[in-house]
Amino acid sequence: MLIAAGGVADGRGLAAALMLGADAVVVGTRLWASAEALTPKAHTDKAIAVTGDSTIQTKVLDALRGFPWPKEYSLRFLKNNLTDEWADREADAFRAFGTLSEKYAQARARNDLDTVAVICGEAVGLLKDRPGAESIVQSMAAQAADLLSKGSKLKFTSTS
Repeated sequence: MLIAAGGVADGRGLAAALMLGADAVVVGTRLWASAEALTPKAHTDKAIAVTGDSTIQTKVLDALRGFPWPKEYSLRFLKNNLTDEWADREADAFRAFGTLSEKYAQARARNDLDTVAVICGEAVGLLKDRPGAESIVQSMAAQAADLLSKGSKLKFTSTS
């Protein structure tokens, strides 16, 4: 079984993954911004207002807050003051391991989104609202089915 992940937030992404041979998809950011998700509304509101170019993938967050996440994995989250200061300084962040853990915890308690990571993918650019998960899945499936049925009706002709 082949499962596609990354950037699948609507029926177009689902259809593309299926056309490329995937058997299923992982839908992260779109469901992260669903009505049922435990994601703070301030986080989804901020994500809805930006594009995928407003995200960054880095390991500095774990180092600075002292979280021993495996080094081969990183997080993607919205750019903010923390990333502006540290994103290009991963080695410095690892040398400073845990030094911002207390400050980060306080910022998290205040929901200070200039410091706290709003963890989400580049698919934030496709977010416009916070509907229910059932509605998201139904809409994705219907849009993908429509696109796939149109694609199956295409006729290709050889020019040689």
